[in-house]
Amino acid sequence: MKKIVWILLLGAAIFLGGCSSVSSKFLIGTPVEENLSAKFDGVWDLGDGNVGQVKYLGKGQLRVAGGEWKEGRFELTEMTIVLTKCGNKQFVNFYDQEKVDEKGFNYLFGYCAFIGDYFLVWLPKTEVFEKAVNAGKIKGKVSKEKNSKSIDLEESSDTLCRFLQDQAVELLFDLEDPMIYRRMIKAAAEEQPSQPAVKSGTTPCASPPCL
Repeated sequence: MKKIVWILLLGAAIFLGGCSSVSSKFLIGTPVEENLSAKFDGVWDLGDGNVGQVKYLGKGQLRVAGGEWKEGRFELTEMTIVLTKCGNKQFVNFYDQEKVDEKGFNYLFGYCAFIGDYFLVWLPKTEVFEKAVNAGKIKGKVSKEKNSKSIDLEESSDTLCRFLQDQAVELLFDLEDPMIYRRMIKAAAEEQPSQPAVKSGTTPCASPPCL
């Protein structure tokens, strides 16, 4: 049975055995360029009583970390998430560097948006992508097992982006059942290193140490 581990952003390490999933060999769209530190940096409520630390690294990359009590001690778990854009739509791509699928499909994705103080993620409708693959609209593979189904997309980022732009969001993603995350504590703004005061009539030292 194919098992995909979603760590932290789904609230904990949840094995999706017996469920359906859509994964992609490539990112959906292109990484966002703007600095999103003000929106993401801080401590987040990840649901189900789990809390995690989020840091925006630039170029669409988020680093998420959280602790899990295991065998008498806390164990740190981290993962990288990539925010991408496709036209006016924004997506979140889940990539776990330590858990690589046996077929090499590393990205699970969702449609995402900020609504007030909340960050929402909507997962793709498996049946819609399955029909698109079977109809030859996008390249991919459909794998079925007793209690699970997986859709592995093999198109390039640009091709997937065009496909998503041509479809209404509500047709592709489950808008009735979002995953909801809330930032509990904003990270303190990083202070810039202070410059030594220069007295009137003096010149800053060019090559320390200076007297």
